[in-house]
Amino acid sequence: MFRKIANSLKNKLDSLKQRSLNELLMANVFNSGINGVDWLKDKSFSPNRAVANYSFLYRLFRVLDDICPKSIIEFGIGQTSKLTSQYIFNKNPDAKLTIIEHDKIWIDIFKSKFSLNSNVKIENLEICEEIYKNNKVFTYRNLKETINNIKYDLIIRNRCRKIFKKICSGFNS
Repeated sequence: MFRKIANSLKNKLDSLKQRSLNELLMANVFNSGINGVDWLKDKSFSPNRAVANYSFLYRLFRVLDDICPKSIIEFGIGQTSKLTSQYIFNKNPDAKLTIIEHDKIWIDIFKSKFSLNSNVKIENLEICEEIYKNNKVFTYRNLKETINNIKYDLIIRNRCRKIFKKICSGFNS
């Protein structure tokens, strides 16, 4: 019994070490990738792996830099918002970014730290609980009215998976 527990703990520790090493590698890849990119003025990112990690930031950076989406919606302000707002402000000022955030204080902090042009719209929508397919889910109140059938080239989810599932189901109706 003791050996089984010890092996289980060792496997979990090995897995954690591997994830940590992978994250360090992706931090290096991300930082090398953004080095010398003029549209990215503020390169101080602090992903905490709870929402966005370096791997995600790197992929998002590549999409923004190479594909240049014209219409972006982002659910939740975070590290990715630092990237997308700079993309709109410095690289593609004709593109549009809509950020949906429930926390007014977080919105105010973000606005105080970043220059935003008129094509960046931050919507403060309350999170509410609903029943969806016999499950309790969280969603943004008045989301459908807020986005008003706009088609987005890029959808970024920074927060709660339950919220995102409900939101995505709304796009199909």
